[in-house]
Amino acid sequence: HGATAVAVAEIVRTYTADGDLIVDLDAHPAVTAAAWFLHRVPATLATGRDGQRIRILPAPPGEPAPPRDTAAAEAALVLATLPHPDPSDSPAELARRLQRWRTLLRPGGFLIVTLTGDQPTTGARSLRGDVIAAAPAAGLRWHQQLLIVTRLPEAEPRAEALATQVDAALADGRHAQAHRTPLVFVTTEFPEAHHG
Repeated sequence: HGATAVAVAEIVRTYTADGDLIVDLDAHPAVTAAAWFLHRVPATLATGRDGQRIRILPAPPGEPAPPRDTAAAEAALVLATLPHPDPSDSPAELARRLQRWRTLLRPGGFLIVTLTGDQPTTGARSLRGDVIAAAPAAGLRWHQQLLIVTRLPEAEPRAEALATQVDAALADGRHAQAHRTPLVFVTTEFPEAHHG
């Protein structure tokens, strides 16, 4: 959703380790490429007669397929986009959706949710607020919010002469969005520490 390949790779590197499973619900090519490049295992969800199951995405040419039992696989990272598919979901339905995604994660795994579309600034329910509020009921704990620049300004306004009139026309009366702020959650269960 506008993130550069470098930004995607940095997210994958930060939240996972070599050999980790990454479930990208949108199967975005940039996530798949970053996962393979960083020696992670990219996957998505496939829906069939038996319900949903994790499906590992094909390895690039010349790369061996990872030896994984996807039936028992737990992801280190799940990437999701909302609204997906219905922006009018109730908070209870949103909590059920987050719960389903949480079940894909191993203890200590991360869920990163990117919100698309315009978020209300006043008066209306906020999808961002609904997601954050639904997370604890789904077994997730707030971790952090990321800032991803999706496009740089065409010109540097501070470099222009102060006396120059700037065309203040806005697209649809609004400034163009130049960033995304994905929400990061972590599972509330953590792997047990083994001390030798």
